[in-house]
Amino acid sequence: ALLAVLPLLAPALGLLRPRVAVQPRLRLSAAHIEADAGVDEVLQAAVEAARAAGGLMLSEAGDFTINTKANAKDLVTNVDLAAQSAIFTVLKTRFPSHAFLGEEDLKPGQDSFKLADDMTRNNKYCWVVDPIDGTINFAHGLGLSAVSIGLTFMGEPWVGVIHDPYRNETFHAIKGGGAFLNGAPISVSTESILERSVIAGGSPPKPHILKLMLADQASVAPHVRTMRFLGSAAIMLSWIACGRLDGYFERLLNPWDTCAGCLLVEEAGGRMTAYDGGAFGVAATPSMVASNGAVHSQLLRALHKKL
Repeated sequence: ALLAVLPLLAPALGLLRPRVAVQPRLRLSAAHIEADAGVDEVLQAAVEAARAAGGLMLSEAGDFTINTKANAKDLVTNVDLAAQSAIFTVLKTRFPSHAFLGEEDLKPGQDSFKLADDMTRNNKYCWVVDPIDGTINFAHGLGLSAVSIGLTFMGEPWVGVIHDPYRNETFHAIKGGGAFLNGAPISVSTESILERSVIAGGSPPKPHILKLMLADQASVAPHVRTMRFLGSAAIMLSWIACGRLDGYFERLLNPWDTCAGCLLVEEAGGRMTAYDGGAFGVAATPSMVASNGAVHSQLLRALHKKL
């Protein structure tokens, strides 16, 4: 029934917007993407799904119910649930054999990294979705939230889409194919001096992790031009990819927070690592540092130089 009314809802959900241009084509073989689905079709489905969810964020703003999950800082709204459903409706129709992992699928007490590791490693293709990254911002009308959709192939991110409905900005990246904003190529900033950099940080909901993050922020803040705390990992990673931010660090993120964004940063020429400078893995690294690459080593040193 929902599919029958989608054409009527298309203008409101943004499904009739122009197709995103995919620059230059990275044609994945049948070994990577189902024989009847090239990378263009995968990307277009992800963009369509993200814009459908973004349309709900705009149309339902100010008219939603709020519930808490782990604590009062960890919110979920009925729009999060509806947005995830809209995303999966689009993707499951196109790719029924793929696996699907959404933030709102996580059960209380369930380990998100174990679940993500199991699903991404045991399924050739797995969609990893955060229907509204920045739910607190959304609930308070701050306009700093985004839809994040990533597709992994054999456990590694291959396609990533982040859609910011408030600015009508759709970021996308394809493994080996570059990063783009509304179809135009983007790249990280060229800033090479940490003291001239704008660095973002997080404000995690768990009290013991927040205490560690505040210490991290105190370590970094004296060594940078300024710090910003935007409340959405997807937004901050996208903004590194397009050069608005020079770096970002946060503890205890979930796989759906970073799956699309990490690919954007790397394809735009940036760098992603664990807190200790080691390799970053979507389903293996809860704490990460992202940057334009040029200030990465400086940022890591500042992060571990406790006052």
